[in-house]
Amino acid sequence: MIPICSFPNPRSVCVALSKVANQKIGKFVKISERPYNYREPESTDWWLVPATDWPAYKYGKFFFDWGSSDSLLIGLYIEKGLDPEVSVAYPSTKGQRFIMQSDWMWHQFLRDCRTERVESLVKFIAQELTFPVEFRIDGGFVDDPSFFDPYTMLKSDKFLLHWNKEQNAFNLVESRIEAKLLIELANVKTFDDLSKFLEKMNDNKWLWLDVFIAMRLRNKNLESIPENERELWNEQMIWDRWLNHFLPWFR
Repeated sequence: MIPICSFPNPRSVCVALSKVANQKIGKFVKISERPYNYREPESTDWWLVPATDWPAYKYGKFFFDWGSSDSLLIGLYIEKGLDPEVSVAYPSTKGQRFIMQSDWMWHQFLRDCRTERVESLVKFIAQELTFPVEFRIDGGFVDDPSFFDPYTMLKSDKFLLHWNKEQNAFNLVESRIEAKLLIELANVKTFDDLSKFLEKMNDNKWLWLDVFIAMRLRNKNLESIPENERELWNEQMIWDRWLNHFLPWFR
């Protein structure tokens, strides 16, 4: 089955999921809808942030992005910032926001990779899905803090891995290598491999790293998919069968 949705863009699915999230956990968490580019809200990617803070690098967030020309990506987004030891190189107020403190979700996520909590959860979710769970990992060195943007780095590497439940292994789907910092991802096959890779990246004090765990929903060119091969996902289904599982890191 091919999962599909009727949401035309990341904004629409973000708004719909914001309503569901507020119904489910709004009494406990302040949820904010945030666009990457507020000047182009209909075309940019969006986040649900478990706070009103902005920027929100330290939080685990739900993201809604373009997967391709005819699909959307939805899932968990965790960021690794810069080590406190390099803070002297970022003296401005803006620059200091890039320095990780003890309350960054990255630290908890790394521990949960090490203790196999992430592995157990992803494998559990994957058993109920008819499509692969996607891991998108981007990383690179950051620019001068006066105009630094972690989403448009000087040079970066981007890798897309699929967790294949039948093979019980990761498969490399796509890669774009510019910085040559993440090339070991090409050899990642198991969650243990992934955990060791992330631990190694954590030792790089200057590296900014983005980790996305995503599902992909077709939202265009649906006429090319036979009706008996379509699986329609609405916002409630996306929450119950997908995002709800990642609440331990949505904070």
